[in-house]
Amino acid sequence: MGAADFVAGLSRNSEIMSLIVYPYLRNEQNGAMMDIKSSINPSFNDLFGVESWRYKVWGAAVLEALGCNLLSSLRKTDIYAEGKELEKLETELLHIKRELPNLIDKLKVNEKSVEFRIENALEAISIAKVYQNGGVYIG
Repeated sequence: MGAADFVAGLSRNSEIMSLIVYPYLRNEQNGAMMDIKSSINPSFNDLFGVESWRYKVWGAAVLEALGCNLLSSLRKTDIYAEGKELEKLETELLHIKRELPNLIDKLKVNEKSVEFRIENALEAISIAKVYQNGGVYIG
């Protein structure tokens, strides 16, 4: 397999692999994360887009220009939002949701698909906010 085949395979895999979003609790004693995905309303799920959306959607320059720096960080790393970062994540998602009709031509993805992923994340945030040590993972 040559380098071009390897890169082509990575590109195909980035459309297959999915980004996920889910709420968790942080154990105050040892810092371990406890999964609380089972709390998610059945109308939602843990999908946050295909892997390529790290760059194509959540890491897009147009979202960074809107001030969505936490979501833009998905280009380089996964997100573990707790405390004030949880509030920032919610603010960024709500801002994108409001601006989505104006952004969709630049993002070149289906508007309903992005909106569904935003709703999944907002559901995870609403669950995490119930707990003092709640957080949301995206990656």
